[in-house]
Amino acid sequence: MLAKELHRKRALGVVGSPRYAGNTEILVDEVLRGAQDAGAQTEKVILNQLNIAPCQACGRCMGTGECAQRDDMPALLEQMKQSQIWVLGTPVYWSGPTAQFKAFLDRWYSARQVDFEKPRVVLVMPMGEPNVAYADCTVQTVKTALAYLKVELFSVVPVPDVWDLSEVRERPDALEAAYRAGREATEIDLSQARADAGEEAVLLSSEPDSPEEATLWLDDLAKMTCPRLVVTGAPIPLLQDEVLIGRVKPEVTPVPDVDLVPHGGDRMGVSRHHARMLRGSGGWVLEDLESTNGTFLNGEQVPPGQQVRVRTGDLIRFGTLTLIFYE
Repeated sequence: MLAKELHRKRALGVVGSPRYAGNTEILVDEVLRGAQDAGAQTEKVILNQLNIAPCQACGRCMGTGECAQRDDMPALLEQMKQSQIWVLGTPVYWSGPTAQFKAFLDRWYSARQVDFEKPRVVLVMPMGEPNVAYADCTVQTVKTALAYLKVELFSVVPVPDVWDLSEVRERPDALEAAYRAGREATEIDLSQARADAGEEAVLLSSEPDSPEEATLWLDDLAKMTCPRLVVTGAPIPLLQDEVLIGRVKPEVTPVPDVDLVPHGGDRMGVSRHHARMLRGSGGWVLEDLESTNGTFLNGEQVPPGQQVRVRTGDLIRFGTLTLIFYE
């Protein structure tokens, strides 16, 4: 039993909201619950209860590898070092994270020599604004900081249009997305993505013919490592070298290979033929198909008809629906 416990993954939740038992903490708890149900050990810290001073830009860490300040950050970094899954939560204030969360991020500067265990990171962001694009700056800030630590941003769970304390409890879609993100961060192996892409494309090329086959097919899909888009924790496989992305409508042809309606595309500005992704000798590229509400790569709009290179961890937004790309 002891040996089994030592090999369990550890999931650390970090709550950056100043409101206790609020929307951010509820979403972090749901991600942790998903991770726990998938077999991980979980723990949670609330930044507002810790003493984490702002970075003083003294430069000492550049020589010693350690911050000159003596507060709760070194202990938190040690928890992060021991965890294979980080669940980072912050509401979006003025297009950015809270002051508590930003101070936490700034103190990562001294951690560039820390040997983290290549953790998966799930970012949850409730916000009062109804447009999820309001979170773009926060996502990019976190993504840039993670890249500094050579850590992977696995999944993003943005929840727009929640304002009142604990209001997210009335959003079963958001709670389910957070739970699923925790499970998948614990279970899905992405390490062999390109190597396995060809084999898995063959294995998953045909749709199931019965509910029983559908269950097995979805089980296989959850374990796959082929190139994909990920939206609120759910993987969307890219099984062809050219993939049309949009909204399925019976009278409109050709039918998109990726239908974003199940992910909210019909209410988040996704066009029927919104964009396409193509795989060539140099990797995957993204092209906007003169969509109504635009295609964005890492916050920058993709000009219609131009092909731009995409890489693992890039954020792609169709209208206001944000996804993450993995090769």
